[in-house]
Amino acid sequence: MPVAQLLSPGWVASRIPLEAAVIARWLGGAAAATSKVLARPGGSMTGTDRKKNRRRRKPTVRLRRSPAAVIYLLLAIVAAGVAVTFAVYLFRPWTRDQLPTPADVAAEHRPTVALIAMGVAGFMVAAAFFDGRQRQRWVVGLEPNRVVSTLFYGVLGMAAVAVLVMALNPDLVPADWARIDPSDRRLPWAALISAGLAALFLGTALINGRRWRIARGITKLSNADPGLAPYGPNSGAWCPGELTILPVRPFRQRRRFRRVGEVNVIGSRPIKIAYLRLFENEPRTRTFVQGAWREFGYVHLLRSSGSVSPAEYRDIKRSRRRFVGSLPEMAAELARAPRLPTPPGPRTVDRIANRRIFVWDRYGGYPTRPILCHGSFWQEAVDYLLDRMDLVVLDLSGFLEGNRGTLYELQRVVDRFPLNRVVFLRDRRGDRRFVEEHIERAWARMDPRSPNAAIASQLTMIATTDYFLQVNANSTAGPGQWRLKARRSETRRILAAIDIRPRPDALPIGVPVTSPVRVP
Repeated sequence: MPVAQLLSPGWVASRIPLEAAVIARWLGGAAAATSKVLARPGGSMTGTDRKKNRRRRKPTVRLRRSPAAVIYLLLAIVAAGVAVTFAVYLFRPWTRDQLPTPADVAAEHRPTVALIAMGVAGFMVAAAFFDGRQRQRWVVGLEPNRVVSTLFYGVLGMAAVAVLVMALNPDLVPADWARIDPSDRRLPWAALISAGLAALFLGTALINGRRWRIARGITKLSNADPGLAPYGPNSGAWCPGELTILPVRPFRQRRRFRRVGEVNVIGSRPIKIAYLRLFENEPRTRTFVQGAWREFGYVHLLRSSGSVSPAEYRDIKRSRRRFVGSLPEMAAELARAPRLPTPPGPRTVDRIANRRIFVWDRYGGYPTRPILCHGSFWQEAVDYLLDRMDLVVLDLSGFLEGNRGTLYELQRVVDRFPLNRVVFLRDRRGDRRFVEEHIERAWARMDPRSPNAAIASQLTMIATTDYFLQVNANSTAGPGQWRLKARRSETRRILAAIDIRPRPDALPIGVPVTSPVRVP
């Protein structure tokens, strides 16, 4: 079709009914899908009915859209209407006396307004359909991305360098721009300020780029991943018992805590805690260490590539001996771990996150035991820890179905560890039903040899220990920045209410074994 005919008003007018019908059909389908997602399932099944129907139906796991999705769709409809209006009247001859003053300005830039409106409509539609995903991943977004930060601060640093060069040599300013007087007294101050900003931005870009390069290097050195088992429904010929997920409600009565030593903060023997989480969820990792978990026992966790320091990275590149790649190395690593509790007061904890974590231990604490495993061994390391821990804390905040490592850990916890000794964590902005459905899905495909299989009705706990805090939220500093803060008193009350004691059938830490005991 010729371009002249394509742009003719007659052809545009003939296409309006067809395009309107397509848009109406699309909006109707989008509204129906959104209402179906927003609608809560009605009624509830009894334990017997759910047990009978578990084999017949597959567990559905989906993210609930918040009411913001409806607002996004309404804004998308308005923006789409503006875009269609300006696109339809794009070639209609308008005169200035037919338009009011604000529309007169818009009429002179009708193509630009149409493109902007179409872009806003597309953005709102994407925000509506990805609202549930962003709600679940909101806590992960509190940590800035290393790649994006490097590029962003690099561009700002280059802009500051350009301003510095133009302030030092005004003759380099293009003639189309405002002419700068070389005798202006403000030029030295402009050069000084731009030099400071350039150093700050480029230094920040260099630090982020270095950490990003180290994380990529560690991932390449430990990329021999044997793969994960498929995550699906139980294929066995048996049906597991009933699982009840209850939110942990800490008691509000006062309890006397003591300084940790040979006994923990509540006067019991120190327990062994395994902390499993999403590696990229750095905010939750820091708040977990800042919580009161270390007052009850030794925390064991696997290190991520982002927690490796530049000195460790150089040692790994030279010798490659810092990765734990076998069960004897795992036992030796844990045997060398410190055992003496730390005194009360401020201190820093390293080798956990991408930077040192400042903590203030009121009653003291037990040292953490981070383990840097090779990519081909981390699954066996999880099994090794599950056989020896008294309490497992599985952090399910910020994860989606694409995080296969976290789903694998969830399934292994259900298959190998008593769920009455498991605490599932989530954040306050996440989708609670989404997390519970994943736990129920792992329970549905539980291995028959699991310690939970012989229990007709099992009880597990889900808790929320952190809270979101908005800093600099005033009229002069803008909307402010959200941060995740640990609520140590909440963690202490939750663990005191659970009252987890050492597991009698747990294997001792540091005992090497010849082969892993794995449940298929």
